[in-house]
Amino acid sequence: MAAAPSSRSGSAERTGRLALRRARTGAGAMSAMSAMSATGLVNAVNAVRIAPTAIPRECGSTGSTGSSTGSRGSAGAGHASAEGAPGPPRGGAPRRVCALVLATAGGAGLAPVAPGTFGALVGVGLYALLAGRGPALLGLVLVAVSAAGIWAAGEAERVLGRRDDGRIVIDEVAGQLLGLWPLALLADPAQRLAPLALLAGFVAFRVLDIAKPFPVRWAERNLPGGLGVMGDDLLAGALTAALVALGALGGLAG
Repeated sequence: MAAAPSSRSGSAERTGRLALRRARTGAGAMSAMSAMSATGLVNAVNAVRIAPTAIPRECGSTGSTGSSTGSRGSAGAGHASAEGAPGPPRGGAPRRVCALVLATAGGAGLAPVAPGTFGALVGVGLYALLAGRGPALLGLVLVAVSAAGIWAAGEAERVLGRRDDGRIVIDEVAGQLLGLWPLALLADPAQRLAPLALLAGFVAFRVLDIAKPFPVRWAERNLPGGLGVMGDDLLAGALTAALVALGALGGLAG
């Protein structure tokens, strides 16, 4: 009978040790969970801090690996990587809107597919409106469109954040207008708007603008800013004009 209290006290001691062990285990688990939570929080904060530097910036980036997405063709990509992204936009909202309206040829460059083709069609339409008024007026309009296009294309590059962005099509308008100009100068007045002649001039310009034979590709790669955007298309237009002139002279000779 005297051994009972000793047995009970031993049982109570074991129970106390077990409870203490469980408490320590629970505390360790809580400490581990807290450590894991703290580590996760630190990692998340670090990820947020690192993320902005890992995301390529399309506007205002001057890194040598700047993105050239949106440039037209591999040559355009080379032009973009060589010079870096354009600088930040200049002036207020009116200036930027004016530049975009001109650069996109009134919105033709916003076409979801083949914006350059739509820009060239605007050039064909502009030629059709002015051809009957003589080559002099057409030439003056061509000079004005080209000068305005150099400014607008350079400003639009800054607004859009890309070199030779595909939405800039004022260059196609000017190049197509130049390509058709010999029709107004050399063709018989009745033939200046002949559908076959207009189609031939349109197709020739698009082929040359896309294929970019020398010196068209050289101009695209080496001329800066808006001059580079406009220069290659004006040269493609000049080559087209030579072909159109030959066709017009052949028609006159016939």
